[in-house]
Amino acid sequence: MPRDVPVGNGSMLITFDSIYQLTDIYFPFVGSENHSPGDINRTGIWIDGQFAWLSDDAWRRSIAYESDSIVTRINLEHDGLQVRLVCNDAVDFDRTISSGASK
Repeated sequence: MPRDVPVGNGSMLITFDSIYQLTDIYFPFVGSENHSPGDINRTGIWIDGQFAWLSDDAWRRSIAYESDSIVTRINLEHDGLQVRLVCNDAVDFDRTISSGASK
């Protein structure tokens, strides 16, 4: 399965496929343990009694990165739901943020 949109910092890597489904979460070492071992994580939208998965073919998608950055810019439009989503994804490039729980 292709990983079209990677976002990471060396300790964490999150990948999305071409239809903006989350496919991988690597932490605390990229390439070590995949907390979502190729499983698809689906997201859906419910508006006024209508529902659509983001993976549905009815969505028009534009998948890119913000100019000169490692932040994604995902545009999703669905005529039937009359909605447009703009999503940005990022992993802090400089530090790993944790819950503070002891190891």
